[in-house]
Amino acid sequence: MAVLKGIKEKVHLPLYDSLFVRPHKQLRDTESSSIFKFFVNVQGKTRLETNMQSAGLLPHWNTFEARALRVVISDLPPQYTAEIEGCLKNSTGNANVFGPDASRQRTGRAQAILSDGIRPTPQMFKRARERIEAFNAAAESDQGERDLDECLTLLRSFCDPLKMGRMLQTHRNLRLLRNDLATVIRHNKAKVNKSDALNQFADELEGMAEVADDLRFIKQLDEGASCLDAIEKELAFAGRVREMSFAEVKSVLESVEYIPSPPRPDPEPRVPLPGRVPPSSSDQIFFCLKQRLSDELKIPLADQIFGNGIALFARLIFNSVTTFFAGEKVMIQMPTWFFPAGGGPYSGNGRAINHGFPAPEATFRFAEPVLIDAQQNFRVEIEIPEAGPLSELQRIYGPFFIWVVLDGYMQRDVQ
Repeated sequence: MAVLKGIKEKVHLPLYDSLFVRPHKQLRDTESSSIFKFFVNVQGKTRLETNMQSAGLLPHWNTFEARALRVVISDLPPQYTAEIEGCLKNSTGNANVFGPDASRQRTGRAQAILSDGIRPTPQMFKRARERIEAFNAAAESDQGERDLDECLTLLRSFCDPLKMGRMLQTHRNLRLLRNDLATVIRHNKAKVNKSDALNQFADELEGMAEVADDLRFIKQLDEGASCLDAIEKELAFAGRVREMSFAEVKSVLESVEYIPSPPRPDPEPRVPLPGRVPPSSSDQIFFCLKQRLSDELKIPLADQIFGNGIALFARLIFNSVTTFFAGEKVMIQMPTWFFPAGGGPYSGNGRAINHGFPAPEATFRFAEPVLIDAQQNFRVEIEIPEAGPLSELQRIYGPFFIWVVLDGYMQRDVQ
């Protein structure tokens, strides 16, 4: 469609460009200098990375009114090389620290067991394993349960007050007749021939206990019934324990045994995001990384390993200066914290990190629009002037984005 000369339209069309660190790469592999330039190198970038058509110039004879400047930093889970991933897996019980698998859940249960600060000793692990194996062997056999049921039935019969009451009544009746009956057996020689059995029976009659013994025995019947009730409760509990999965119990025991001892707590302990490496294994992780990686600059930042996005963002925005150039003239120059993002994910529970509150109103706005004229060069630079913070930030692993957005109005020809 032909261009209508002399007629312009103004549209809200922000300009953006980004610095993108690809997965398994570091920031120093993408940008080795201390100055990150935006709207300059646009070749080979996708639409996600930039909407610029040419480096540092507006398309055709358009003009642009810049009303706001934003710096957007991504908070994506990093992807490391095989050597680094190996250290992270070995340091958490051969579990993928970024995947919701069963091994990580087992490690989480083990960490919960050790949350009281008590570290079990090897002797405790040995005794626990022996008892688990012994109980598992006993649970696999039904013979012991059958024997216990027979014993309980027998004891219940002996402790039944009704049955034993009739026996005690017979015993009491014999006690009332014992003197007369013993006299008849021993002295009635005319009608009864003495024998060893009768003499023994007469001795037993004379030696029968008093009434107090019967009362004591009745009291013991009640105590025996209480003991049987307690035994039955214990057996019911043992039956419920047999329903447990001993394989899972052993798995938890092994997890606890291989969890490293927690380090001394920091004055301000860092809480890891869900699904990331627990800080208690930091010493083991960095020892492994130093052993496997020949170049210490390839070791990731602790803030990135443990998901401490707040500290990572603070390193970047408090150690860098952002400058906006239009026609080689500085339009504004301030530390990066002055240009909050005003967009992106946000969560009040700390699971997502953002550079500023995610609302377009919560961004920096120019007091007066900055005009970029047709065919006028412009760019934005983010500089990290100090060598120390620069060397640390260059260890950031991707995927990692830094977008710079010029929000405003584009004035162009009407077609």
